[in-house]
Amino acid sequence: MSGVFRDRLKCRGQITYYRDHGRSAFARCARLESNPQHAAVLNRMGHDFEPISNALDQLWHRRLPVALTADLSPLAALWRA
Repeated sequence: MSGVFRDRLKCRGQITYYRDHGRSAFARCARLESNPQHAAVLNRMGHDFEPISNALDQLWHRRLPVALTADLSPLAALWRA
């Protein structure tokens, strides 16, 4: 969410909420993962969540430029792209 729909979350004042929860979600998944290699990947993703989110945002704007209108949600815009 914080990578793909960042503009929308910023407008709603929710970007920090989604970043914090994204980071902690990877950490929780890593704790529950029984495969140590998978757990290490999930831990790393949680640790590097900000750069991953930034990369998704850049990819969204460079590869999927979508003009949003008031009657078009971000998901609907992605579907049209």
